[in-house]
Amino acid sequence: MTTKNYIAVAKYLEDNTILLSFPDFEGLTTTADSEENIQNNAAKAIKSKLAELKNSNIEAPEPKKITEVSKNLQAGEFTTYIPVTETPSFSTLKDNETLKDVTNKVDNFINKDIKKSVPEGKEHFLGIVGAILAILNTLLFPVYTFDGFLGFAGGGANFFNMNALYMLFGLAFLAFSGANIYASLNRDMKILQISTLGILGTFVLCYLLVFITAVTNDYLSVGIIKFIIYLISVIVIYSGYRILNSLNDSNN
Repeated sequence: MTTKNYIAVAKYLEDNTILLSFPDFEGLTTTADSEENIQNNAAKAIKSKLAELKNSNIEAPEPKKITEVSKNLQAGEFTTYIPVTETPSFSTLKDNETLKDVTNKVDNFINKDIKKSVPEGKEHFLGIVGAILAILNTLLFPVYTFDGFLGFAGGGANFFNMNALYMLFGLAFLAFSGANIYASLNRDMKILQISTLGILGTFVLCYLLVFITAVTNDYLSVGIIKFIIYLISVIVIYSGYRILNSLNDSNN
């Protein structure tokens, strides 16, 4: 997200409403019924204009300097900064060159380096091995330990002896892992994609909760063994999916 400080030129009208114009956007105006509403009304007008420019594939202007605008002020006019924060859309993120570069490097590593270590025709075993690892990890190792932050102790709390939310995470890991094994065996790319994304999403959401809880609790620590095994299984499952997807694309 980026924040830019645009300038609004304000002037009171005869009916005490405030006319707002914007030196960076020729012809754009709006009004406010009080000085307290200037920021909100001006920001709405600018955001609407920015969206219009974006839809027309026109680059948004850089904000002018206050000294430049002040030179052209008329009698009764005054200026104020309007901070506008732009949130990048999914399409913007997708087109980001840095993101593309990182994605390409990850794909190259998976499809070249990891693929070399897997016998030809056995690529589907990556997903199966990763999913079995995730299932065993779900059932065996504790989510939390009582051995200090990131403790290695074996005793602790697992998914199925905690509250319903943790049980739901445990069931999600088991369900998506089972679906991944089925899809890998049958090379069903649609189910494989859903189960892979499901495991990734469950892992991220689960450990956001786990780490936040551990940091704010003096008695609980993250079960580091479980976390590391999940991380390995997620990497293996994702690698298996990407390799099979690449092979599927080349065969079509």
